[in-house]
Amino acid sequence: MKIQQLEYFIKLAETEHMQRAADEIHISQSALSTNLAKLEADLGVLLFDRRGRNITLNHYGRTFLPDAVKIVGVYSQAVDRLNAMKHRDDNRIRIMGASLLSFPNLLKRLHSTCPDVLISSMNCSYDEVAGMLINGDLDYCITAIEILNDQLDFAVLRRDELVILVPENHPLADKRSAKLEDFSTDNFADYPKSSVSRSEAELFCAQAGFIPNLAFEGKSIYDLIEAVKTGLYVTFIPFKLLNNYDTDGTRPVRIESPHCYSCLRMYWRKGVREKDAVRLARKIILGYFGDTQDEELDSEVIAYADESI
Repeated sequence: MKIQQLEYFIKLAETEHMQRAADEIHISQSALSTNLAKLEADLGVLLFDRRGRNITLNHYGRTFLPDAVKIVGVYSQAVDRLNAMKHRDDNRIRIMGASLLSFPNLLKRLHSTCPDVLISSMNCSYDEVAGMLINGDLDYCITAIEILNDQLDFAVLRRDELVILVPENHPLADKRSAKLEDFSTDNFADYPKSSVSRSEAELFCAQAGFIPNLAFEGKSIYDLIEAVKTGLYVTFIPFKLLNNYDTDGTRPVRIESPHCYSCLRMYWRKGVREKDAVRLARKIILGYFGDTQDEELDSEVIAYADESI
């Protein structure tokens, strides 16, 4: 028994006319008769009484019709659910790394251009990233950490100046700038060491002649800012992102030396057939960081810094 045979039976029950039913479902009368005969053979009963050219539902057919309608309806609903799931999967973009919540205008652009796109915030260790990209478990990774793998391609999204965010009662809070070595005795907040979001704090501090005391680990920029607000920690933060978060109770201090910059990159697997949504998202992301949106963000952040420092 096939769903299509049930659909043919239902149409024939509605019309009780072989040629008219065949015309409405766009098949030949002989094909309709063949399918009906197969259905009746599977069921072991005749569903219609045939008198010459006339065909009418018999008592078996009248009993079977409501169940046939129910079966076809349930099947149709199941197919619709599967199609909806496939549509979501086809439009799902898996991005890991620097939270896209740091770039609200980019999120708006993604959703306005690709309204069906689903953005997943995934977390895993730095060591797992390359494998997930290569195995297809991840579409993109956005990170300031360099990933060296010849199976991956990448694009530089932007280069950000890093500043030290300090509590408003910090001894250097009223300074526009300071040397990084001036923070050698502070407790630092950063991402977990295995995270792809980890800053290059240890490298910069080593250049300044000290090893930072990592005393707090957070999963997001929001966590790091909140840690600074407690008055117990300082943290590195991209200067351009200051205006995207509530930093009341903190102050940014620019670093005189060494010069501290973070290079934000987006990685993806080379040479694979990508879903349309994934390709479109990359075009939007690269376009966002390459157009005048960055210039507008710069001017907003500079204005913010002038008011705060």
